[in-house]
Amino acid sequence: MTFSTSINIERDQNKALNYIVTANAKKVIRAISSSFDDGIHSFSLIGSYGTGKSTFLLEFEHCLAANNQDALKLLKLDGQFNGFTKFRFLNIVGDYMSLEQLLEEHLPDTPGNALKRLNALYSETQKQNEFLVIVVDEFGKILEHAAKGNPEEEMYFLQKLTEFANDTDKNVLLLTTLHQSFTAYSKDLSKSQRQEWTKVKGRFQEIVFSEPVEQLLQLAAERIKCRSRVPKNAETIFCLAQKSNLLAHNVQDDIANKLYPLDVIAAYVLTLANQRYGQNERTFFTFLESTGEDSLSAFEPKKNLMYNLSDVHDYILYHFNSYLSSANADSAQWTAL
Repeated sequence: MTFSTSINIERDQNKALNYIVTANAKKVIRAISSSFDDGIHSFSLIGSYGTGKSTFLLEFEHCLAANNQDALKLLKLDGQFNGFTKFRFLNIVGDYMSLEQLLEEHLPDTPGNALKRLNALYSETQKQNEFLVIVVDEFGKILEHAAKGNPEEEMYFLQKLTEFANDTDKNVLLLTTLHQSFTAYSKDLSKSQRQEWTKVKGRFQEIVFSEPVEQLLQLAAERIKCRSRVPKNAETIFCLAQKSNLLAHNVQDDIANKLYPLDVIAAYVLTLANQRYGQNERTFFTFLESTGEDSLSAFEPKKNLMYNLSDVHDYILYHFNSYLSSANADSAQWTAL
């Protein structure tokens, strides 16, 4: 699968991914696996827009469903999740509607309400010796709807759903994704409603999903992977970036060569800009794939000229113009520039 600005866990479930495993992804996998062993089956992955949560979920599913575990880097099944080797996935993309209604739309058409139908599905998976994985991406949309509609009723249903998933006798995993913490969606509720909200939030294990700047640079380097002859000044700039503590010292030495013709300082600043003004990896990889004026693909490097801070400045001004020209915390600095 080529780069996409948007992954849909329902639509793209059977598409192959060119997934680059990061230290953060492995950390999240370890957290889910170890917490499951401790009896926690419900999780919320929390990360801002474009950090790759949806892609991670699909790759995680592909790892669980794959027959050849030795070929997978993100996860190799070795007795995790109660030793199951077969998995059934219930993938749901969140919407501004009741979670109960949304769940009913994705469950088999059997008698009873959503929870009874979910129990029927679970019974079927157990007969087939399958582990049930329920995934709700864009879970924040459901919480926003709940907060504006009937929060007591919605939270009560969510409480029953997490009680179903967190039953230590059940072979179930519930994964959700959020752009902010669970309680942030309840800020406009009454005190008693917020207390109920917090009680339900406690049934989820929250896991921060974010990639540090250095990791994003590694991802970009893997994407570019320059194979042309790299001039010596690329390494000189890399050494300068480390000496000035702009880059962490655990960044791989060959990153400057892989990023060429993008110099490593320009790449670092561009990554920070995408985190601050754009949507993290999504915006950064859009830059790497874009064509036309100010794009990396249209840039022609010369002996002593790489895609540098000047080019990044022009790119940011053009592509984030609407934000930078409006009133915000950085307006004065950009006006001065």
